Amino acid sequence: MPRKGKAARARRGAGANSGADANLMPAPDQELLARLKAGRAAQAREQSVPAYVILHDSTLAAIAAAPPQDLDAMAAIAGIGARKLERYGPALLQLLRG
Repeated sequence: MPRKGKAARARRGAGANSGADANLMPAPDQELLARLKAGRAAQAREQSVPAYVILHDSTLAAIAAAPPQDLDAMAAIAGIGARKLERYGPALLQLLRG
């Protein structure tokens, strides 16, 4: 009997709580998100890598939901480490400015 409960929890996984957490985050601006994804796709083509190697969708959604005004604010976004900030930060800020 305990295995059934474990199996049910395993099937639900982290997704069981992620819906509640997602409701706490502001919704991304869809036009801005589309621009960010297009910019990421261009970088990916240029570097011949999959787009997720540049930045994950969740990182782009976080940027679109609360656009950072400078590199320091961008550094606080999950998924943007020092290397990605240095490499992509200026271009992302340019996309944010429109």
